[in-house]
Amino acid sequence: MRRRLKRAGHNPRAILTKKRNVRRGIEARSQILNLLEADESTARHLADHTEMKYSKVTYHLKLLEMENSVKKTTHKRRNVWQITGFGQQRLDRQIKLKEEKPCIFEIFRT
Repeated sequence: MRRRLKRAGHNPRAILTKKRNVRRGIEARSQILNLLEADESTARHLADHTEMKYSKVTYHLKLLEMENSVKKTTHKRRNVWQITGFGQQRLDRQIKLKEEKPCIFEIFRT
């Protein structure tokens, strides 16, 4: 029997910058990323543990690969997916930019 992973909220790396984000896609990518954070894995293994179709998992992995959040390596004719550090660096950069820009409401308060 398959085990479905549930987690409150979503993984920040699941949000795409090059494509439109929808709730179901963010939830699917979050499940995939949460499994990949634990260990590298194949798309088949991810599909089995998330109860998603294989084609849906590979679709989201390719989107994440376009964002440089995951990378694919080949081991013994199998594609193994793992998380890169680039996705986290992108988030850190965005947070830093938000902290540097003052909010318009804060300007008028002083």
